[in-house]
Amino acid sequence: MLPLVSLSGVLTGDQPANGEPLTVVVLQSDDVRFGLCVSTVHDTQEIVVKPVGRRLKSLAVYAGATIMGDGRVALILDVAGIAATAGVGAAQAETADQRTTATDDRTALLVLEVADGRRAALPLAAVARLEEFERDRIERSGTAEVVQYREGILPLVRLATAIGLPDTSDRSEQVSVVVHETGDAGGAVGIVIDRVLDVVEVAVSASRVGRRTGVTGSAVVQDRVTDLVDLEAVVAWSGVGA
Repeated sequence: MLPLVSLSGVLTGDQPANGEPLTVVVLQSDDVRFGLCVSTVHDTQEIVVKPVGRRLKSLAVYAGATIMGDGRVALILDVAGIAATAGVGAAQAETADQRTTATDDRTALLVLEVADGRRAALPLAAVARLEEFERDRIERSGTAEVVQYREGILPLVRLATAIGLPDTSDRSEQVSVVVHETGDAGGAVGIVIDRVLDVVEVAVSASRVGRRTGVTGSAVVQDRVTDLVDLEAVVAWSGVGA
C-alpha cells in the first residue's frame, strides 16, 4: 500500500477538498516510497539549486531555491524532509539546531568538467544561471567572445584557458555556460565549460596544491581531486568585466 501525503497539508495545513481530482507524484526517501498529492505537474527542468538562507534552514520541507528562466524564485522541496514532517515510515524530523549544526561547515559547490575530463568546482552562490548556446551564436567584439543574451551582450570567458588548461569546450555543437553576475549593476559574464557534473554540499578541506591564477587550490570532492575556482580572479584575468 502506498501512503499518500498532501503537499498543501505539509506546507500550509490545508487539505484538498473531498472529491477533487488529485495528481500523485511517487517519491522515495531512503527505503520508504510514498505518493505526494499535488494540484498540477507543469514540466521538468534542469536547474541549479542554491542553498536556502539561515532563516529558512529550520524548515525541513525545503532543500534550497532556484531562479527560473523568467527570473522568478522557486523553492525546492526536500523529499526526506517532507517524509519526516508527514511522519511517513520511520523518518524523523531534525530539529532546527541539528540542521544548522550539520550544514554550517558545508559549502554548496557546482562541480564542472573542463579540459577533457579535468574537474573543477565553484561556489554555487556565485552562479546566477546555467545556459546552453548553439556554437554558431558566438560572435566577437574586439578580441572578446560574446553572445547575444536577454536583450544584451554577454561576454564569454573560456574557463579552461583562464586557469591554464587546454580548452576542449568546442567539441560539442552546444556550448555550456555558467552565468556569473559581476559586482557591476546588471553586469554578467558567461563562463564557458565542458559540462556540469553535479551540485554537491560538502565540507571542503582545501589544499594549496594546484594553486595558480583563477584557482585557490584543490580539494577532494566526490573522491576526485578537484580544482577550486576563484571566479572573481578568472573575470579579472579575462578583463571582460572591467
